[in-house]
Amino acid sequence: MDLMYEIESIIPVVIKLGDQHITNKLGNIDIVGEQPPDEIITTSDLCISEGLLTAVRDRFPLSFTEESLKVDQKQSQQERRKTGYRWEIDPIDGSLDLQARDEEIRRELVPAEGCSLKGSSGTILGLLDENNIPVAMVGYTPETQTLIYCTKDSGPYVKINGVLQAPAEPIDKIVGVQRTVVRLKRLQDFYEFLAEKEKKELVIVEGGGPGAMASRIVTEGINLYINSIASNWKEWDTIGIHLITQMQGGEITDLFGNQLLYNQRDPRKHYGMITSLTGHLGISHNRLIGRIEEFAERYGQPLLEPDKREGASIYEHYRECISNRTFLS
Repeated sequence: MDLMYEIESIIPVVIKLGDQHITNKLGNIDIVGEQPPDEIITTSDLCISEGLLTAVRDRFPLSFTEESLKVDQKQSQQERRKTGYRWEIDPIDGSLDLQARDEEIRRELVPAEGCSLKGSSGTILGLLDENNIPVAMVGYTPETQTLIYCTKDSGPYVKINGVLQAPAEPIDKIVGVQRTVVRLKRLQDFYEFLAEKEKKELVIVEGGGPGAMASRIVTEGINLYINSIASNWKEWDTIGIHLITQMQGGEITDLFGNQLLYNQRDPRKHYGMITSLTGHLGISHNRLIGRIEEFAERYGQPLLEPDKREGASIYEHYRECISNRTFLS
């Protein structure tokens, strides 16, 4: 299979739908139903989902989006048990970020300095082979016109406004990520603990979800990306990050060092994710997993946050995070 051909075939559709249903609707995003903040669905979600499935299912009939899985869950599970190539698609990765950006544009939300949600939402697609191994990805952030794509043999490539971007040179610092709408105190404590232990300077990059951050791994030299909220991300959130990390010589696992699996009956990543590109710092992936264990011993609590569906609503105070640059404890 010519993977680059498949990518080049879908990219125009991804760009058209993203520009039409994200960029052109910002300031007027319609929420579907009474959704809790962490499970927001918008009309843009549904339109992009339908458009992308129409584009890919002729060649990849087992493909699905996060939204299509919710329509007929029984049939979806039956389809997922079949063997074959499939695109797993998140039509809008960062729905909460999109809502916050919509409020920002309408001036219903005034972010603190450095907390703008511009370019924090995008579309991300990951292609799995018949063995459920990631082999290709496409990500697009419409508001910043940023496109990233990669196959198991080539890339990653990043284009902004159609212009190919040079990858960032490795940085002699730990460059971690915090999500602007859910800036986590425990995660910040871990970053600082790690920097102290490794005697490295720490830089934190803020932004949106994995769809929007994928390109920034390449262009901004992010070398440590952690999702520490149990079950918050799903497998379509990590396929693209997985492939990008591997193609740059890094490693990706859950927070306990286990390999990430795909096309699973339960798509939630219950044990978080850590992707590392820290080899040039002398910090191996296994060393990072060890530091996570050390952190838990020192602070008396694991890095992994509780599942928001089991009590604490992680996203409940996102406006406070953005307006006052606070952390969620």
